[in-house]
Amino acid sequence: MSEPLFPEKGLSQKETYRIIKTQLELDAQPNYNLAIFATSEMDEYATKIINESLAINFPNVTQYPNIAEINLKVALMLANLWNIKENDSPWGSSTVGSSEAIFLATIAAKTRFQEQPQNQNKIPNIVFGANAHTAWYKAANYQGIEIREVPVRRGGFSVDASDMRSYIDGNTILVVGVAGSHQTGYDDDLISINSLLEELEQINGWNIPLHIDAALSGFIYPFIRSDYMWDFRLSKVMSINASGHKYGLVYTSVGWLVIRNKAYIPESIIYKIKYLSGEFEQFSLNFSRGSSSMLAQYYNLLHLGYDGYLEKNLSTIAKAQYLVKEFTKLDAFEFIYRAFFIPIIVMHVKQDSKFTIDDIAQFIQKYGWYTAVSQLSFDLSHPKIMKIIIRDSLTTKMLEELVNCFKLAINNLNKG
Repeated sequence: MSEPLFPEKGLSQKETYRIIKTQLELDAQPNYNLAIFATSEMDEYATKIINESLAINFPNVTQYPNIAEINLKVALMLANLWNIKENDSPWGSSTVGSSEAIFLATIAAKTRFQEQPQNQNKIPNIVFGANAHTAWYKAANYQGIEIREVPVRRGGFSVDASDMRSYIDGNTILVVGVAGSHQTGYDDDLISINSLLEELEQINGWNIPLHIDAALSGFIYPFIRSDYMWDFRLSKVMSINASGHKYGLVYTSVGWLVIRNKAYIPESIIYKIKYLSGEFEQFSLNFSRGSSSMLAQYYNLLHLGYDGYLEKNLSTIAKAQYLVKEFTKLDAFEFIYRAFFIPIIVMHVKQDSKFTIDDIAQFIQKYGWYTAVSQLSFDLSHPKIMKIIIRDSLTTKMLEELVNCFKLAINNLNKG
């Protein structure tokens, strides 16, 4: 294939649209793409907010001071949703997805560590399970932070305090707990990890913060697991990230980082902008970026409220569990995660199957359905898995179509 040349002459608007539209039609249709978590539908008024704010550059607070105010307002709404305490002073911001939030959390932890004179010649380390998202490896490697990867026990899908204990020392700047693994849906044992950090502080004086990676669960657990202790109710939790474009129900790409106490963020990494109405502070990797996704998140919080998010979550879980029930009848799969709290299904084919999980994925893809098939990154000996991600935009008719497609796939593959 030859390198594309820069066009000498432009095309009409209609022709240009046709060319791009035709190219995109070859890709998956978002509502049928069950391999990714990204929101595929928003309502008419959310779309209006997005379209009307496309030209607003997020960091230009001199011209758009209300953008900065709304951004902080949403972060504080989330802090309250995640059970911040009355005597805390929360702070936070939108990000370009959870990956930026993860980078910012590691930057803050590393900077705090290195600004202490006694740590000048020490190598900081970060501790997380092998089930953690790739972004954690990336953030640590880019910043020269030693990675202390805690193995996931064979046959398990998460880590707990007993797994982590020997990896933590006086140079540990951050411990990460996963609330909803992107691979399997399972949580780390967050309560035991929090207790371990309390114990180590009492015994050794190590004040090590706990970060909760709630990219998947941050907009789910507060509504359907309100009694579950995963958030700022745990004493060592200093920061939490969540992805608005997953179950926050916003188009890509928006994430959130919320800090328990603003004083935790070193002043040296906060960017300050003075304006007539006051001083605005920013903590981000990017400068120029859009505001529309952040505003769409604000729209959802106002429009849906607690009751609306509860209803959406219960509906999506019910759809996922309907699929679990129907797939169980097919007697072809072993399940790892049955949409217990997060609306995903993780499964693999039974050991005596005549076909592979790849065969299933390739068959249903012919009918427009896409699923995620992969090895577990922390256990390559485990059978290859299929992950099916359920969103609220899936209708009853679509769910029935998907079940019928699986039935057709199994019947055909069994015939050889």
